[in-house]
Amino acid sequence: MLFMKSNRRKIVGGVLGLLHCLISAQMFSENLENTRAKTFAFHQRDGEMDVTLDDQILATYVWKDPKITRPYFKNVRTPDGIQVTRNHPPKPSDYQDHETYHPGIWWGFGDIDGNDYWRMKSGIIGGNFIASPAAGKEQASFGVKNLFLKNRSRDEIFLEQVCHYTFFRNPRGVLLIAESVFLREEGSYWLGDQEEMGLAFRVNSQLATARNPGSKILSQRGSSNLKTIRTTQSDWVDYSGPIDEKHAGLMLMSDPKNFRKPWWHAVDTGLLVANAFGQNELNGRGKLRQSWWVPQGEPFRLCYGIYIHSHLNEESLDRLAAYQDFLKALKKIRSFPPQ
Repeated sequence: MLFMKSNRRKIVGGVLGLLHCLISAQMFSENLENTRAKTFAFHQRDGEMDVTLDDQILATYVWKDPKITRPYFKNVRTPDGIQVTRNHPPKPSDYQDHETYHPGIWWGFGDIDGNDYWRMKSGIIGGNFIASPAAGKEQASFGVKNLFLKNRSRDEIFLEQVCHYTFFRNPRGVLLIAESVFLREEGSYWLGDQEEMGLAFRVNSQLATARNPGSKILSQRGSSNLKTIRTTQSDWVDYSGPIDEKHAGLMLMSDPKNFRKPWWHAVDTGLLVANAFGQNELNGRGKLRQSWWVPQGEPFRLCYGIYIHSHLNEESLDRLAAYQDFLKALKKIRSFPPQ
């Protein structure tokens, strides 16, 4: 009997030990999976790359498109899954205008020494990664070199653009810092004065102020009047409104170290451009070929932040705090000069 009881205790103890090991292994596996999930990541395919956070797609970066000759981010979402840029390609429920001009978030320049990269009359070759995608729990980044072609040439390079993109986790969304550096060794050049010059986005059609009475385009100066926003320089403009039972949108912010504070090409159907060149046209005086002259061989830098955000309501959106977060994040990024 004592022998049987002893064996029974050993068997029960062994079973309990095995269960403990299995439960511990399961918990370890779940913790490991959670650790893996709570991070940024990149998933690259031919000509495009998904940016994810906690296994949710934030945006897709595209550099090879049969219709659009400049790189861009499409279908940008908040971390809780609210799409804040217009669907690309547009769905039947979206505004249908400018499908190729306004794909999501992009750098666009309508006049660089007579070359039109906004309307894609001059081409851009992208996809040359000079800084491999690197992702962590709190931030992710990559760097690319784009070749801006001359007029309608397929191989004659006018200048180079190096872009460095950094994503930062934020309590109410994600901060994207987009830095661009132009370099032309062959000669000096002019950047023109027109509406379509700078970093731009097109919001979800459901957020456009022309369609959504609760949406708002609001500048740092507290104005939501489109004419005032277009004709007045300010550090930031937010385009957001009620959607999917939240208040969500995009806030575009200018680096104080840019050569000039921007004016804003703001449109009620969803377009916003941070434009440091368009003083004349945005004030109704027409285009100019000469807004800013860049000497031969001198790097020309622009840097902006985009706060991709969602909140319970507009009252919980602190735009000033978001801008201060952007200023703090600028100190963390590392600039990638042209190579």
